[in-house]
Amino acid sequence: MSAKSSFFTGVAAGLALAVGIVAPSVAQASPTFPPELQADLDMPCAPPCTLCHRDSNGGVGTAVQPFGAAIKNAGLTLKSPEKLPKALARLEAESADSDGDGVTDVDELREGRNPNTPGEGLLCATYGCGARVVRDTPGRSDAEGQDVWFLLAFAAGAVAVRRRSGQGKVR
Repeated sequence: MSAKSSFFTGVAAGLALAVGIVAPSVAQASPTFPPELQADLDMPCAPPCTLCHRDSNGGVGTAVQPFGAAIKNAGLTLKSPEKLPKALARLEAESADSDGDGVTDVDELREGRNPNTPGEGLLCATYGCGARVVRDTPGRSDAEGQDVWFLLAFAAGAVAVRRRSGQGKVR
């Protein structure tokens, strides 16, 4: 096997490992709710998953943010985006205020603000090229950290290939 084909075999192995690590946790997130919420409330942006969930991975039992609990109590259930308008109407009728700052959750969302954070708590602030800025919350472990796993898997594959081909030896 040539050094070049060994390199590509190692890269492929690294990529397969990275996909195996990242895919299971990301696959649990429901991409349906953020754009539905944005459309239903005419929000300036689709909110991040952390509006309801403890991190961006989503999944069963992770909707632990105050707004996540409120919208569940208002009737929203897993994989049921058709229930979102009715749940939002219920929150609005009840004047739900998850963060207790005197502004209802629905009003805060319409303004692009986070109903979990008293005061500003912007969900949809932008700058420069339009990148969204979301305030970091302590203990949050978003999928962003999974980039590290991908890089580590890639590096491990490359090192393994170099060792097999003899390029990693000091002469």
